[in-house]
Amino acid sequence: MRRCRSRALRAIGRSGPRASRRHRPLRAPAAFRPADRTKVLRDGTADVALLCTGSDDLTELRTTEIMEENPLALLPREHPLAGRAAVTAAELRQDPAYQEQCPPMGLDEILDRVTVGRLITVVGSAVGERLTREVCAVPVTDLPATTLALGWLEHTARPEITAFVRAAQRIAVDHARFPVQAA
Repeated sequence: MRRCRSRALRAIGRSGPRASRRHRPLRAPAAFRPADRTKVLRDGTADVALLCTGSDDLTELRTTEIMEENPLALLPREHPLAGRAAVTAAELRQDPAYQEQCPPMGLDEILDRVTVGRLITVVGSAVGERLTREVCAVPVTDLPATTLALGWLEHTARPEITAFVRAAQRIAVDHARFPVQAA
């Protein structure tokens, strides 16, 4: 994840020194709760945000699709379902630690809670790159994939946004071609 961010920033920086003097830097949120993702665009807190095309309100926003993520259940390594090739949402719902909505907290805290058996939840497949040894990810076969997109206000036309979107698209294509293997 960190490598992707630095590659994106380098790609954006290639727009040239004159561009950086003429335009203010982009404001892109590092992390927000799902309900805040479009709000930060509309209230001006951010210029660009990572959105989910199926669940976020994209009214008055321009978007470009970046990638598709398949759903993965995060389970403690010793959980009975952890060794399975795939699970269903119905099987996950039978466990008292299961939360259908991913809690509004950072990934590190989510992984910590899964490790100690206090949480089972479903996340996008990109999280598979950041798993710890104590947590495993199992595909959830009956949940749809999520399409991730970059979004910005419809009336905003800035060269920095265009450069950022192009850099993100290149990184997504490279990532799809050469995925990082989880340890």
